[in-house]
Amino acid sequence: MIIFSSIYYKTRDTSSNYERELMDVTNQSFGTPSPDRTTIVINTPYHAVNIVNGNGSSIELRLIRDESSGIKIANDVVEHLDFKVENGILNISFKKGFSIEDFRDRIVIFAYSPGFDDLSVKNASNFNLIAVADSLNINLKSCKSFSVSNSAMETHIQTYNGDTTNHMKFNETIIKMLNVDLDDSKFLLSDMNMETLNIKAENHSFLELDCISQNKEKPIVKNLRIKTLGVNNVKINNFNTEKITADFSDETTLDIPGSILKGIVNNN
Repeated sequence: MIIFSSIYYKTRDTSSNYERELMDVTNQSFGTPSPDRTTIVINTPYHAVNIVNGNGSSIELRLIRDESSGIKIANDVVEHLDFKVENGILNISFKKGFSIEDFRDRIVIFAYSPGFDDLSVKNASNFNLIAVADSLNINLKSCKSFSVSNSAMETHIQTYNGDTTNHMKFNETIIKMLNVDLDDSKFLLSDMNMETLNIKAENHSFLELDCISQNKEKPIVKNLRIKTLGVNNVKINNFNTEKITADFSDETTLDIPGSILKGIVNNN
C-alpha cells in the first residue's frame, strides 16, 4: 500500500538555495517534513528501483538508506508520476505527455529504503545518481546521459562560540561495487574511487571515466572490467586502475592512455 501526504510551503525556489535544500533533504530522515515536497509512504518493502519510461526527462535519483520505505518528490510533479511496488521493485512510471528535458529543472526523486541493490532506467535525457551502496546493479536503455560522481560533494562545518558543533558531507556517493549494463546509453563516472566496476556496453553506447574536479587526485578503480558488443565508444582520462581486463569488439572506438592499454594487454 502507498500513502500520499503533502506539505505545502512557498513555491519552488530555483536559485542556489534550491540546491542547498536538496542537500538538506538528502541528509534528513524520511520522517522529517520537507518543504514543497509530497511524502509517499510505502508499506511494501522494496530493494530495487525501475524507471519504466522517463519520457526523455532529466532526472536525479537519490537513494537514501532509511528504516522506513517511501518517496519524496516535488508537489508540482507528483501528479505526473505513478508509483507501484511489485516483487520488491519500486516501479516509477511517467504519465504520457509529461516530460522535463532541461537539467536545471530536473525531476528530483528521493527514494528511501533500508537498502538498494538494483536500478533500471529507460528513456531518460540526463540522469544523475546520488547513492550510498555496497553493491549496485544498473541497467540503462536509451539514456542520453547518465552520471555518477562525487564532484558536487561539499563539507560544511557549523561553529558556535568558536567550537565545532556539526560536520556533515552532502551529495556524497559511495558505491564499492558497481555493475553497469549500457544499451544505447551514455555513462559518465567521475571523481569516484571504487573497489570494482564491471561494465557491458552495446548498441552505440558511450562510456567515459574521468576526473573533472580541479585540484583533486586521480580517482582509482581497483578492479575494472569492460566488455563491448558492436559499435561503442570508450574514453578514459585522468583515471587510475590497479587491474583492468577488457573484451572490446572490433567496432569499438577507444580513447584511452597508453598506461591503461598496457594494463589491458598484460591482464588479458
